[in-house]
Amino acid sequence: MQIEEGFLDGLDITFSPGLNVIIGARGTGKSSLIELIRFCLAAKNYSEETKRRSYDHAISVLGSGQITVTLKDDEHFILVSRTVEDSKPDLSARYIKPLIFSQSEVETVGLQASGRLKIVDGFTKEKEKLKPLEDQAIAIIRSLTTDIVALRNEIDELEERLSQVPSIQEKLKELGPKEKEVSEISADTQKKSKELETLSKKLANLTVETDKLSRFQEDIAVVESLVEKAITKISVNEPSDFELKETALEIIVKKLKPITRNLRQAYEGFDEINVEIEELLEKSESERQTLDKRARSLRQSIEELQKGAGAIIREGQKLRERLAQLVALKAVIKKENRSLKELVLKRNEKLDLLEEYRVRKFEERSKFEKRLNKVLGPQIKVEVFQSGHVDNYIASLTDALRGSGLQYKTLVPKIAETISPRELLEYVEDFNVDGLSDIAGINSERATKIIASLNEADLGEIATVEIEDSVSFSLLDGGDYKDFIDLSTGQRCTVILPLILEHTEKIIVIDQPEDHIDNAFITSTLIKAILRRADKGQMILTTHNANIPVLGDADLVVHMASDGTRGYEEVSGSLEDAHVVEAISTVMEGGADAFRRRAEFYKTLELL
Repeated sequence: MQIEEGFLDGLDITFSPGLNVIIGARGTGKSSLIELIRFCLAAKNYSEETKRRSYDHAISVLGSGQITVTLKDDEHFILVSRTVEDSKPDLSARYIKPLIFSQSEVETVGLQASGRLKIVDGFTKEKEKLKPLEDQAIAIIRSLTTDIVALRNEIDELEERLSQVPSIQEKLKELGPKEKEVSEISADTQKKSKELETLSKKLANLTVETDKLSRFQEDIAVVESLVEKAITKISVNEPSDFELKETALEIIVKKLKPITRNLRQAYEGFDEINVEIEELLEKSESERQTLDKRARSLRQSIEELQKGAGAIIREGQKLRERLAQLVALKAVIKKENRSLKELVLKRNEKLDLLEEYRVRKFEERSKFEKRLNKVLGPQIKVEVFQSGHVDNYIASLTDALRGSGLQYKTLVPKIAETISPRELLEYVEDFNVDGLSDIAGINSERATKIIASLNEADLGEIATVEIEDSVSFSLLDGGDYKDFIDLSTGQRCTVILPLILEHTEKIIVIDQPEDHIDNAFITSTLIKAILRRADKGQMILTTHNANIPVLGDADLVVHMASDGTRGYEEVSGSLEDAHVVEAISTVMEGGADAFRRRAEFYKTLELL
């Protein structure tokens, strides 16, 4: 790492691949060095509070300067630099971010469920592999749910219209005797009445067909808009040939070009389709006008033949036209129900896939639970519980029921603990009041209100909300395990530090890990954990405890000093370096004389 300007101006350190220990008096910049590494590499914090503190610390010591970190990945070097003006690092290639812990993060990371889960997830790449697949499944499920809701509403509307059929049939039944009396007036009237009835059926069928054609035209317009949007999106974001030249992205973009051409060709085809649809609509309208004109002529003729009977005929014909239109809707409803069934089946497949991804994450976490317990047990115990953290689900339901008039603060946790998001989706869409009432243990009135309120919410979001796995840490205290929440600060650090150091696939950076823990733990557990990963991954630790560099067999010790305005490297080297030995003795042991006196004291204890 190299720093230009700021409190650590001129600092230039090449770290060892193994254990690196930063020592020095307070105020010499040890913690600043850690936070600048975090800032440069955009490594994550473990809470919003520590994230803000870390960022403020870094920019305050960097000022208008720049930090540059060079990473080595096998034989490749990755250059990363950042200033306070940069929203993100400037990098020459992608890199794996290190795990960095400040003093407060070591003390508090395990107190939050999300913090414990992050520690366990740090051992596996499965979550990162599954995330894009999970996000894709969620997006499709939410889109399908929106389509399902719209289609259900349309079917409900059509069925509401169809419910008028019995009433119309009853009116026609009542009108029948009068129509018969009128129709017997003359053979000519009967003939024209039959012709009028045939025309009415044709008009009804033509109206339904025109309506279907109009809906199809609307759907085509939506598809045309999406294709146009896709073409625009690709064109706007397509890199120039100069930017692509001799890059890995060039091959991908070349593959994208025929897709873009096909999209444009498809888009051009919409004009011809739209013209043909308009022609069909015009033809249908022309035919409707012709039939309507003939129907009016027939009515007038019949009215002339049957003075005083025109109102009865008109009423009968209107009722039959209306009935024919409604009966024709049955086929539309049948078709839309088939479409609805297909959408639900497709969504169920994606919901099954989403559940599979989440089970795979749990299984991977369980695998590392066993590994950690094998290495760190019996003193430290890790447990992973499937779908044990319902906070996100509760938050989603709370937002959906806010303003419903229900006492959701007590009701929502009850639902979240007894009904999965997928089950709730099915209860709401089927309006299954009895099912919801039974499983949630609530009365029918409340169940009805819940379903009604959730029907107005984003069901896709609720159905895909993740009930995260929960993780517990515990420490063997006497003969019993004590939960992490109930431990003292020192005991929490006793649990967290060995867990952190088991992350052998990543660089570990920790600021003063020995705070709040005693030397007995440092020598019996922490040093063992450091030595266990010594040849597996780089470590950078700041400390005031001599046991860490000495018993941990540090590969590099950096002694930081300060003149009051600037922190700098006083001495650096291995444990065999006399200057390093002197620095450790002076800074950490109080000097050679103090060290000798303690050695004599320990010798006296041995004689006793």
